Amino acid sequence: MSLRAALRTGIRQVNKNRRVVFWILVANFLLALIPTSLISIAIEDSLGESLMAERLANGYDDIWFREFSADAGDLASTFHPTTAGWGALLDSFDRFFTGQLFGINSALFAFGVMYAILWTFLSGGIFRAFKKGIPSTLAEFANDSADLFWRFLRLAFLVGIGYWVVYQQVGPRLGNLVETLNRETIDERVDFLWNLAATALVLLLLAVLNLTSDYAKSLMVLESRRSSLLVAAKALGLAIKNPVKVLGLYGALVLIGILFFLIYSAAAPGVGQSSWLGVLAALLVGQLYIASRIWTRMLFYASQMELCRALTTAPEPSRVEAVSSTPGTPGSTSAGPMPIEQPQDPEEPIA
Repeated sequence: MSLRAALRTGIRQVNKNRRVVFWILVANFLLALIPTSLISIAIEDSLGESLMAERLANGYDDIWFREFSADAGDLASTFHPTTAGWGALLDSFDRFFTGQLFGINSALFAFGVMYAILWTFLSGGIFRAFKKGIPSTLAEFANDSADLFWRFLRLAFLVGIGYWVVYQQVGPRLGNLVETLNRETIDERVDFLWNLAATALVLLLLAVLNLTSDYAKSLMVLESRRSSLLVAAKALGLAIKNPVKVLGLYGALVLIGILFFLIYSAAAPGVGQSSWLGVLAALLVGQLYIASRIWTRMLFYASQMELCRALTTAPEPSRVEAVSSTPGTPGSTSAGPMPIEQPQDPEEPIA
């Protein structure tokens, strides 16, 4: 299967299951209401009916923000002007690329874990719907999600360990190595190239972890596998044997995600909303972008599942080969029927 065919099939699969995008969007919105409400209460308690509240009604005020940040609690301290508009995405990308995901605010980290568990649950229904090739009802989607949840959760735990190793072990060691190599270097271009190579290696490792997780989920669903260790090993082997197709498709999907990001960065409103209409418009634009991210994430799943299906499905023998191997036909080297070996299906260990 070509990369273009995998993408086309993936787009058709996602559009066929567009109701799932809406379901996940609603679940995402409801989960986000919890920290948002807590931060909103803290801001309301800070303002009350003061003159500062009237000033903020006309736009952002940095003096109030400094005072609020000084007295903010655990979760409220995460509020920042960059959390509005596309600045929040830049903050997220910066934490992802620099390995700060494990060093963020504890309350925010807890909600991040909750979101990861929720997405792990929902992804089971997504993969099962793509395998069936027909849209799922809400009840079928929930049942499929529950059926695959524990298998996907074990896999997510293994991948999480991999992320921790890359962020906390590989990244810092590479940074120390680059610092040692550049200790006596005068040319800044050499220093830049070494840092660029180290960053590229870390990003490659993160990409391999991400696509290994996706292909492992595909194999779990397509082949009804249960062992997270064995299926992760097979998914990694699949990527190693087919690096051009696997990484090529992954790169194309990343470019689609970047395209949506650029569109949102051009249309996203900032913090200067002073009317209910402006606030609602900002909320709508933000939710549309989140829906595009959900659509893109599902496109990752669908396209990579189709490529995985093509790479793991043995080609059917041609008609000529089938005839030539039939006992009693001209050109056949078989003197009689071959004994049929009973297939063995040992119980796969659960890990």
